[in-house]
Amino acid sequence: MVTTFAGKGSPTPDGTKYGYIDGDPRLEARFNQPTGIDYDVANKTFYVAERNNKRIRTITVE
Repeated sequence: MVTTFAGKGSPTPDGTKYGYIDGDPRLEARFNQPTGIDYDVANKTFYVAERNNKRIRTITVE
């Protein structure tokens, strides 16, 4: 089973699926070629590495 936890895969009005948008992980967030993910149990935080945005982004689980 595959479940989308974060990153909106459907196109925006301009037709793109990629980008850099923060916001609600399931409704608004966009990534640009994510290449890795890790989870820190102690801090309840996901770390997502992105190739084209050249950054590591975080998602905190509440």
